Amino acid sequence: QVLKATAADEHPFFRFDVGNLDTLGAEDLPGTREQLVDWNKNHYQAGAMKLAVVGQQPLEELEQMALSRFSRVRVGKGQEPSYPTLPWPKDQVGRVVKSVPLK
Repeated sequence: QVLKATAADEHPFFRFDVGNLDTLGAEDLPGTREQLVDWNKNHYQAGAMKLAVVGQQPLEELEQMALSRFSRVRVGKGQEPSYPTLPWPKDQVGRVVKSVPLK
């Protein structure tokens, strides 16, 4: 939550990112489902993703592990998202934020 609160308010990272039937549009469940399925088709493709694999195993073993877990991801270009701004302005990158828990 601290990261979200410090992000630029015009970047999607700043916005509320979870929902329930009320916030997602319970009055139009078929339409909401269609929007979610369309988003998945457009964005959940290998071409729109990046994967970093780190481990102590030999490269060949790491490659096999990645293939066994991610080879079912749909092949395609996908749509990489574009945003009007960076999540944090350059003058905030590297800034230390201290927070105190409420409970």
